[in-house]
Amino acid sequence: MMNDDLFEILEDATLGTEWQEWMKEAERASVLVNLRRPETWAVLRQPAKNIAAMRWLTGKLRRLRPSLSPKAPSECALYILAAHCRDNTVTGYVTDTFVNSYRTQHRAGTLFCMEVVGRMTLHDEYPHLNALYNLMMGLALKEWRRLLEGDEDYPCFLTEADFRRVERSLPDFRYGGFKEMVRIMTGNRPVGTLTAGELAARCHQSETVFRERFKEEFGQPVAEWLRERRKEDILAMLSDTAIPLSDVSERNGFHSLSTLSDYCQRNFGKSPSLLRKDTAG
Repeated sequence: MMNDDLFEILEDATLGTEWQEWMKEAERASVLVNLRRPETWAVLRQPAKNIAAMRWLTGKLRRLRPSLSPKAPSECALYILAAHCRDNTVTGYVTDTFVNSYRTQHRAGTLFCMEVVGRMTLHDEYPHLNALYNLMMGLALKEWRRLLEGDEDYPCFLTEADFRRVERSLPDFRYGGFKEMVRIMTGNRPVGTLTAGELAARCHQSETVFRERFKEEFGQPVAEWLRERRKEDILAMLSDTAIPLSDVSERNGFHSLSTLSDYCQRNFGKSPSLLRKDTAG
């Protein structure tokens, strides 16, 4: 059963109006909906065909519930009901509810809206939702890039687990997985300035969980992997004679050329200048 008072509020609003019986029908259908079983959503097709009633309902919902809470079953059922309606005004409510959840960084609401639209457009039965699906795809990719790039001004509000859920909801979204995420995060900057804690934070994981997952996926501790990558980065930069040694030092987290030189002697047995000569030759 629906356990919040939204239907009571809506039914009270229909008293003495032409929507009274229709609202009861919509509630009876909504009670049969299992939010985790999309095949049960079909019971909402019939009440969704009443365009005038649906416009009245979504007008009320805009004021009562401008954003969606997946913890409220009636809100979710009514959102699915609105998604079934092929009227542009009603579809506008479906779109605006998603956009409001996204703009306020409401994770659960954003993900639920994506799941509803993704499931309903899976077999091209609801073409009126295609534009919203495309919008969701674009925003999902935008947030994925933010997560990978570690955007400090506009950080991603979704987690790695969230993107796995998005991939299940939006068939055209491809989540690359933990390994690809780590490699992309470390691919655009020398890892000498990175720590396991920073990578864990970008993945929205605790450092303990991140270290365990990293060892499971890569077969070695994160610190060891970072050390190896640091060596590769330094050798690659030394092979490029256009990069001054001072830049090699700074970009790899060394405080001075002498510190870089000490590192190279310990790890490669040669000074940076000799390594550059060898690799460039």
